[in-house]
Amino acid sequence: MRPYKQGGFDSKSTSHGLFHVDVKDYSLIPKEEDDMFYAIYRRANTLLQAGRTWMGRSRYPSAGNAFQKAINSLKNCRMSSFEQECQQTDLLIALLENLMVCFNKMRRSRCVCNAMKDLRLLTRNNPSWWALCQEGRALEALGKYHRARVSYIRALKKRPGEQRIKEEITRISKRIGDLEETKQMLSQLSI
Repeated sequence: MRPYKQGGFDSKSTSHGLFHVDVKDYSLIPKEEDDMFYAIYRRANTLLQAGRTWMGRSRYPSAGNAFQKAINSLKNCRMSSFEQECQQTDLLIALLENLMVCFNKMRRSRCVCNAMKDLRLLTRNNPSWWALCQEGRALEALGKYHRARVSYIRALKKRPGEQRIKEEITRISKRIGDLEETKQMLSQLSI
């Protein structure tokens, strides 16, 4: 409502006492177009799609840059409702999981572990089986085989029928067994 204004009335307005009511005036209701969150959310979603396109073309550095831009813009965005927080969280999870794949393809294992830390915070330490597999690959590349096996086992608990995870656990367990054998042999030789 606006205070009564001089100058006549048009067909889209009404007058009640001292106030002039303009039907087009929805200033108290936040519009989706006016809310900055939705603009940033649409841009981040576009960057997610662009990053997936780059991944399909095996252009992992370009895809990683797109995902990181989207993550940075979403993290710094202010939200005004619980619905917006849920949308932000869902999109951030998708972006971080795709970023982990890119980092693994580029052999940047420490970056995968850092992205997993952020993902664990977002999901309350309950990441998806796919993210756990990505973490397992990164930990294996870093030489942390026991932690990698734990990550794969957690992924298998979430997705029991997945044959690829079973194969990874078997492969890494064999590697851990070979390392233990080698350590025993070396300790016996050094005595």
